Amino acid sequence: GGEVAAQAREALKGINPEDKTILIVEDDEAFRGLVADATEGFGLKAISTGDGEVALAILEQHVPSAVLLDIKLPGISGLGLLEIIK
Repeated sequence: GGEVAAQAREALKGINPEDKTILIVEDDEAFRGLVADATEGFGLKAISTGDGEVALAILEQHVPSAVLLDIKLPGISGLGLLEIIK
């Protein structure tokens, strides 16, 4: 719905189509932040969410260079999300 789309837009702020990015889908906010910080050290811009539905909305607007996907997510599971995006 509208909230999912709004969260996706927020996650994509400052991201350009040519940017090398990693989409981090992890419901543990502290761990998500640590991973985002680490990947940015490798020249990747991190796009992160803790929600599989928001991740799908992000992927409809931007194709990242890589995706880091937690298996156990609330709502749609990481494996369910993987089936959809592959």
